[in-house]
Amino acid sequence: MTLPESIALDKGVALRGLDVIEAPIARPATRSLTPWLLIQALVTYGVFGAVQAVLIPNQLSIIDPIHKIGDYATIAAFFATVSVVSQPLIGAFSDRTRSRLGRRALWMLIGAALGAAAMAVMSVSNNVIAVGLCAAVLSLGLNAIIAPMSAVLPDRYPVERRGIASAMIGLGSLLGGTVGSIAAAMLAAQLGIAYMSFAIALLAITVLFLVFYRDFSSKDVPLERFSLKAFVKSFWVSPRKHPEFGWAFLARFLFVLGFASVSTFTFFLLTDYVGLSLDEANAKVGLVGLAALPGMIIAVLLTGILSDKLGRRRIFIWVGSAILIVGVLVPLLMPTVLGIIVMTVLSGFGYGMYQASDVVLMTQVLPKGGTAVGKDLGILNIATGIPQALAPAVAAFVISTVFAYPGLFMSAGIIVFIGAIAIIPIKSVR
Repeated sequence: MTLPESIALDKGVALRGLDVIEAPIARPATRSLTPWLLIQALVTYGVFGAVQAVLIPNQLSIIDPIHKIGDYATIAAFFATVSVVSQPLIGAFSDRTRSRLGRRALWMLIGAALGAAAMAVMSVSNNVIAVGLCAAVLSLGLNAIIAPMSAVLPDRYPVERRGIASAMIGLGSLLGGTVGSIAAAMLAAQLGIAYMSFAIALLAITVLFLVFYRDFSSKDVPLERFSLKAFVKSFWVSPRKHPEFGWAFLARFLFVLGFASVSTFTFFLLTDYVGLSLDEANAKVGLVGLAALPGMIIAVLLTGILSDKLGRRRIFIWVGSAILIVGVLVPLLMPTVLGIIVMTVLSGFGYGMYQASDVVLMTQVLPKGGTAVGKDLGILNIATGIPQALAPAVAAFVISTVFAYPGLFMSAGIIVFIGAIAIIPIKSVR
């Protein structure tokens, strides 16, 4: 006899036809795990922000100053494409992993090692192809950390505690991008030292995180026989059968595309839109990031606490989207360093509010109650990876037209607005 889905999930089982298959049950989250989610996210996304937003642009400006925009767009797209492919695959493999360390830890350790190795090679690279290849390996390593870390929320936290846990990851990602960019800008004159510093930090913090993660062994958990056909088929989630999953995917896709099309070009906004020199931009990019910190912290923490207390997610997504739209339009009226700072402050606040609610909403619309959480969250994370891959190319195309940078700001606002509308059909989440 088939159990009702709510009973099955309470008992830690997954449903398949008339059979009830036992699913892995993770250790409940300890108090120490929550702050370590913040630390791990901060360092992981700090590496991402430092390398993509500062170190690679600086490296390309030295290696190939004439073609730096095109080179950067290509490498950024390649970086994000690897993310798109690797996140759901790593998530699915982690769901099936059976080890003494549990399902997620081994992948995070491998990811940290790959990322550190890639940055070590980048520190001595002196041509565009080498930088691009290392960036791809770095993307694979970072996503081998991010995909399992995303699964920690439904693995270890009940729904009523996911807001604050999500806020820790969201805060870490936002702070990480900012702190990473600031640190990278300070070290940009010595690219080799910069890359190696981030490599050591990534490896060391991931090892420490796994000490505090301390999941149960999954060695004795029953494992369904592997079928390549079924495995490949599982990556298609029908929007007809799971419409809310589809709407959530579309909403995140558009929001990230709008945000990333501007944020990934911050360095070039300072040099080509505002008119700063390379040295001046390196000095100001840290200031721009630092100015966004207070709003980011307030938005993520406030949203995480209130969304848990009120049991509401969608309203925070809408408000965050509105604030971000206002933010990306500011440079139209203020084409100055101050305008870029105001844009970053508002965009950071809006993005923080959005992310703290969006991550929890995602865990509540997973197919079959989240019985393949690593794989399904990896699929949803494609809605982050694909727009990040497309954003540099979209931005470069808009900038190359007669609309130039003003067109970039306007198109970003329109895209985010459409993404906010896509949340409306999701009725099961308040």
